[in-house]
Amino acid sequence: MLIEVIASTLDEALELERLGADRIELVTAVSEGGLTPSHAMINQVCEQVRIPVNVMLKTRGDYQFSDNDMKIMLEDLSYIRASKANGIVFGALKGDTLNLNYIQQVIANKGHLQMTLNRSFDRTADLEEALLAVETLPIDRMLTSGHEQSVITGASTYRMIQQRMAGKMIVMAGAGLNLKNVDAFVKENHPAEIHFGSGTHIDGKWGNPISEAALKQLVKLK
Repeated sequence: MLIEVIASTLDEALELERLGADRIELVTAVSEGGLTPSHAMINQVCEQVRIPVNVMLKTRGDYQFSDNDMKIMLEDLSYIRASKANGIVFGALKGDTLNLNYIQQVIANKGHLQMTLNRSFDRTADLEEALLAVETLPIDRMLTSGHEQSVITGASTYRMIQQRMAGKMIVMAGAGLNLKNVDAFVKENHPAEIHFGSGTHIDGKWGNPISEAALKQLVKLK
């Protein structure tokens, strides 16, 4: 099982690598659900860590992008593509449905980069409609909480999505996982990849340092 963890600074990225994280999701503005970091941040993190780095491609927190937002993100994507990044994390909504036009624009311009569909999927109104749309996308993985606020409450739907996407893409579990529930979730649902954010910080708070004890517990699950 692969463990992906959010980093929003170079120091966090280096510490997460040291403690055994398998991949970094690099963001800024965690209070907004993660936005695209600066070019300098992307460059420094990708140059200094050896584990894969997937960069958030996102200008605003609600996934409701304008054409001007897309111009900016496509320019950011060009920079990310030229860096040593492993991949990007992207998703877009039009109202309460996936914005396939914008998603396909990013796919067409991502080049060699892997792509993770972010939790915009979990904000759609119609689960089946969203799944049918995702099945058409040539992407590497989707991050989902099982179409719920938490993957703990969405566990049964998460398992269904896993089965449905088998052989098409990785279905990474995230949102709602913490050190108290992750062991049971992994044993019951067998995710290929899990995604952690604030749960890897002391007391589960973003402003606190990375918790060495938390990473040790997660690494034991692999």
